[in-house]
Amino acid sequence: MHIDSIKRERSAGVIIARDSQIGLQYLLLHYKGGHWDFSKGHLEKGEKAMDASIREVHEETGISSDELEFVNGFREVVRYSFKAYTNAKSERITFPGDAIGVEGGKKKMTLVNKTVVFFLACTNKKIVRLLSKDEHIGYEWFSYQEAIDTITFQQSKKILTIANLKLQYDRKQSIKQ
Repeated sequence: MHIDSIKRERSAGVIIARDSQIGLQYLLLHYKGGHWDFSKGHLEKGEKAMDASIREVHEETGISSDELEFVNGFREVVRYSFKAYTNAKSERITFPGDAIGVEGGKKKMTLVNKTVVFFLACTNKKIVRLLSKDEHIGYEWFSYQEAIDTITFQQSKKILTIANLKLQYDRKQSIKQ
């Protein structure tokens, strides 16, 4: 497959945890592409990663910034690449293998190098409103092990493991004090 261009994308996301009767649970979104992952999205021009992550969580789940308590000291970066068809403006329009055609204009194959900054936050909110229906088909709160078994991408599993260890450590420290 011939690559016509290379593009960099920057995104930010949040691993969202909540206490439940069965212990800690993590919010995963079911994306239309079939994968399960955390809430995340593109940084807008001039936007900082933390601001983008708050905006994306609200846009995707309806959870507002005042319903999130961010965990100090947690900031993890993930880098990966993928191929996508883009239009003349380098806007992503389809992925290889998608049945969707490209409307008007010539499509180019673009290699997208993506960097995602993840933060960790806790919430008391259980009900999530999927506001981005064109992007997500569902959500669910999972225990750590269920989340590990459900998450599609290895890098997301690693980030969840780090987040879970951080929350467990912080809880032990607060009990000691």
